Amino acid sequence: MSDATSAGTDLNSTNLPIVTSSQPGKRRWNRRLLTLATAMAAVAVAVYLFCQPRSQPIPSVSSPDSTTAAELLADCNELERLKLAGEDTSSFDHDKTAERIDAWRTAAERGDPAGQFLFGRALDVGKVATKNAKEAVEWYTKSAKQGFAPAQRVLGQILLHGDGAEKDEAAAANWLKEAAKQGDAFAQAMLAVCYMHGTGVEKDLKAAFESFQSAAKSGLIEAEIGLGVCFHDGIGTEIDPKQAFECFQKAARRGSRAAERYVGLCYQDGIGVERNPAAAFEWNRKAAAKGDVLAQFLLAGHYLDGNGVEKDVNKGIEWVRKAAEQGFAQAQFNLGVSLFTGKEVVKDLGESAKWFRKAAEQEHAEAQYNLGVMFRDGVGVEKNDKMALEWFRKSAEQGNANAQYNLFDFHFKGRGVEKDASVAVRWLRSAAESGVPEAQANLGGVYHEGIGIIADKAAAIEWSLKAAQQGSSLGQSNLARFLIERDQPGDTAAAFEWFKKAADQGNTEAQAFLGSNSMEKIERNVKGKRPAKPVLRGRVGWCQVSFIRQGVWHGTATKADR
Repeated sequence: MSDATSAGTDLNSTNLPIVTSSQPGKRRWNRRLLTLATAMAAVAVAVYLFCQPRSQPIPSVSSPDSTTAAELLADCNELERLKLAGEDTSSFDHDKTAERIDAWRTAAERGDPAGQFLFGRALDVGKVATKNAKEAVEWYTKSAKQGFAPAQRVLGQILLHGDGAEKDEAAAANWLKEAAKQGDAFAQAMLAVCYMHGTGVEKDLKAAFESFQSAAKSGLIEAEIGLGVCFHDGIGTEIDPKQAFECFQKAARRGSRAAERYVGLCYQDGIGVERNPAAAFEWNRKAAAKGDVLAQFLLAGHYLDGNGVEKDVNKGIEWVRKAAEQGFAQAQFNLGVSLFTGKEVVKDLGESAKWFRKAAEQEHAEAQYNLGVMFRDGVGVEKNDKMALEWFRKSAEQGNANAQYNLFDFHFKGRGVEKDASVAVRWLRSAAESGVPEAQANLGGVYHEGIGIIADKAAAIEWSLKAAQQGSSLGQSNLARFLIERDQPGDTAAAFEWFKKAADQGNTEAQAFLGSNSMEKIERNVKGKRPAKPVLRGRVGWCQVSFIRQGVWHGTATKADR
C-alpha cells in the first residue's frame, strides 16, 4: 500500500463546511418528499401502517339473544363510526368498555362474532381489561373465522405488522380479501396498498386501482386520496390530473388534513387546476392548523418565500419549528441550518447540532454529513474524529458525495481510523463518480502517482479532464501537467490553455508556472521532462458550500471555491 508521504504527495486540507443557505429568498422545498409524485408513500403510511381498524356499518349477525346482538352491533357500529370519522375513541374505549365488558365477554364465550370482536378489542386496547395482545388475536381469529368483516380486517392488519402475532403477509392479505369481499372499505383500501407494493400478493397496479375505487365508493377518505394518487401517477389507470384534483378536493371538503395538503399542492403546481399560490397557501394553512406535519413544512415555505402570502420570516421559522418538533427530519435539518447560520433566528451552534442529530438519527443523509463536519471541526460539539467518521460513513453509505470525499480525507490521513490509502481511494472514486470535480481531480492525481491504486496515466488524464471541464482549477492545473508529460501532438498548446483557465481562477501553481514559462519556452525547455507532481487536496474545494439533493436551501459556490 502506497503512503502519501512516501510518494511525495502534498495533501493540502481545505475544510468543507456544512450545508448553508446563501439565498434565503430562493429556497426550493424538497419536492421529492412533498410533491404529488410521491403522495403514494403518504397513502401507504395513512392506509397501510398507522391507521386503526375501520369499516362501514357492521352487518347483522345471528344470536340466540336478539337483544344482546342488537346491543353488540350498536357498540360495534359506534366504535367504527368514530374511527371512520377520525374522531377520538378514548372515551368509548374506557367508558363503554367499563360499562359493557362483562356482556362482551359473555357473548364472546357464547360464540357471538360481534362479542368476540369487541372483547378482543378490549383486550387489545387494555384500558379496562388487562392488555393481552395474544388473547386478543385469539378472539379476533374466532370472530374472523365466522365471517365477521371487522375482525377479518383487524386480523389482517395484525398479521401484516406482526403486532401481537407472528408476521404473515400472505395470510394477512387473505383475511383482507375476505373482509373486502363483504364491502369493508378500509380492508379494500389496505388491500389496494398490498397490491400496489406486492405485499402478500402478486403486485397488480390495476387491482390496486380497482380496490381503491371500491373503497372510495363507500366514502372512505383514505381511499379517495389513494384514488387521486392513482390518477395523478397513472397507477393502474391513465394519468388524469383533473380526476386526481377532484378526488383530493372531495376528501378535503370532508376535512381530511392530508387531502387539504394535496389540494394545496395541486394549486401550487397547477395540477388539474389553474395554478394559484394564494389558494395553495390557504389549503396548506388549514392542514397545518390540524397538525399535518408536511403541510406545516410547506406553510413555512410559503412564509419564507412570500409565496401566496406576504413574506414573514418569523412565521416561517415558527412553522419549521412546529414540523421539527413533530419529528419531521427535513424540518429538523432546516432548523439546524437556521440556527447554524443565524440568518433567521439567533445563532446557536449547540442547538443546531441538536437538531442535526435528530434528523441524522432518522437517516437524513445531509444532516448526518453536517453533524460529521461539526464533530470534525469541533463546532457546536466537542471535536471528535471518531464521531465525525461515524456520521460521514452513515451519510456516505446513502450516497452523499461530500461525505464520501471526507472519508477519503480521513482514511488517507488516518483521522479517527487507521491510515489506509486503498480504502481512501475507494471512497474517493465514489465521490468522483458522483460528479464532484475536486474528487475527480484528486482521483486523477492518485492514478498518476499510483497511491492506493495501480498507476494509470491514461486514467489520470481522463479523470483530470472530467474535473477540468467542470471548472475545477485543481483538475485544470493537473491536466495541463499530465498533457505536457504525455507529449503528444497538440498537448503543449492544450496544456497552456488549461494552465490559463486555472490561473484565471487563482490557482497559484498555474500562476507560478505561467509566470516563468511562455508556450514557446514550455515547448523548448519542458518538453519531455516530467513536471512537478500533481497537487492533491483533502476535501472538496469546488463545493465549499454544498447542496441538498433535490434542493432544500441550496448553497452556492464562489469562484474562489471552485
